[in-house]
Amino acid sequence: MGKMVVDLEEARTAFYAMARSEEVPFVVNDVVDLVTGPHAGTGGALISIESVDPLTYLVERGDGGGDLLVPAKNLRLRQP
Repeated sequence: MGKMVVDLEEARTAFYAMARSEEVPFVVNDVVDLVTGPHAGTGGALISIESVDPLTYLVERGDGGGDLLVPAKNLRLRQP
């Protein structure tokens, strides 16, 4: 994933409008799995974008264990 070309406000607008793109690959309420990092194996839903450099999402954990800040590179969209 390359360097972000949008600012945080633009990224959040796209995120909440569900306008998926190369710069904003995940959108609000996407269900994701954390595939790398300290919480690998955890799943949850995306509730916001917290930064764009690096692109970082706030994930509400599915197990009720609280929210996590997770870089986009550590996420994978959960397949049905």
